[in-house]
Amino acid sequence: MSGTCDGARERGSEGARERVDQLLLRTYPHPNPKSEIRNPQLTVVIPTYNRSASLRRCVEGLFACRLAMPGGELLSVAVRIVDDGSPDDTETVALDLAARAPTGFTVHYHRQENAGQSRARNRGLKAADTDLVIFIDDDCVPDPCWLQAIAGADWAADVGGVGGRLIAAEQGNAVSRFCRFIRYNEYPPDAVPVRSRGREGDRERGSDRLSPASGHPVSQSAFRIPHSAIERPVRFLNSANCAYRRDLLLRLGGYEACLARGVDHDLGWRIALSGNRLSYTAAAVVHHHHREDAGVLIRDHWRRAHFNVLRRCQWEFPLPTAADLRREEQRIRSLRLHPPLLPVDAVRLLKQGVAPGDCLLFAYLRWRIRLASREGKAAMIRRLLNGEQKVERETPLPRDADGKAGRLPWMGSEEP
Repeated sequence: MSGTCDGARERGSEGARERVDQLLLRTYPHPNPKSEIRNPQLTVVIPTYNRSASLRRCVEGLFACRLAMPGGELLSVAVRIVDDGSPDDTETVALDLAARAPTGFTVHYHRQENAGQSRARNRGLKAADTDLVIFIDDDCVPDPCWLQAIAGADWAADVGGVGGRLIAAEQGNAVSRFCRFIRYNEYPPDAVPVRSRGREGDRERGSDRLSPASGHPVSQSAFRIPHSAIERPVRFLNSANCAYRRDLLLRLGGYEACLARGVDHDLGWRIALSGNRLSYTAAAVVHHHHREDAGVLIRDHWRRAHFNVLRRCQWEFPLPTAADLRREEQRIRSLRLHPPLLPVDAVRLLKQGVAPGDCLLFAYLRWRIRLASREGKAAMIRRLLNGEQKVERETPLPRDADGKAGRLPWMGSEEP
């Protein structure tokens, strides 16, 4: 009897998975057979720093990708590993991967002095000799159909870049579960959990859903896309899973190297102002393996807020004032008084379906992220007001006829 129930439950779960996949594919179109990209040669750029084990996992996942396109032609893929001055055995790993690359793949190793991810990506971009350049991070693993989906996506004449789904991979620890809960670094950012009501209250469905292609956990939740997101143009692509036309990216100067965070938004703005648009395909799936460290997570949110202030200044939005700094400092003081209320936050999280053993930790991490973001923003405002931070950039800003930085109505609407 139990076997029958298990089988029915498994069939029901599989049906739910298929419905979610179909919803995403209707919302964000499936690879377009009428794509204008006909060249079967691709370049994949992987910037890396001091994570040789992650790099090996990423490239081996890339080697498992299928290369046969629907028309019968085979993709040819040049993998360019750009080492940002790693002190570990990254070079040894890269050369080993190059020596055993399967048919259809070639691996090239580039090394530079430590200069950041943006310069590493730009190094790979300049070395590429294909029409399309694809970017993935070294802590990611692509689905087997990833390259097929990118190459076969909607590459109409005005499409400058295509991005795919970025999903947090389960790693069996509380920080990883929290990253999945807040959809940290997942893409598209507009997807929201679908909830179902059961005997245990509102719970998020799909916690055991696996990608049919790779067997990786797809997400803690099934997702729906709000209608407002369907009609809105794609504003940026996550650099851990995206592809661009090489000539367009070179013309725009590549990634902005003076920003340690916010480079995806910066590039998306420049592409929009160049008269091109960005596209998205749900079929191109990459799994992001987060580092299992709360400190790294908190510092990353500090840096995001910190450099988002600088990005707005680079785009010639009004410079922050002393009043802005006082306002941020007041918010920081208020947040520092919040810890006694964390048990209340934990109860709210429990009602949202978070496991009882994770509720208090999740409440603490959410509070620390909010505090770190405010502190990072205030720190950059302080540096700008004190003259310690220069507002400069390496890539040129698009300008209008009056010489002012280009603008579209939605630019700058997000909280820095």
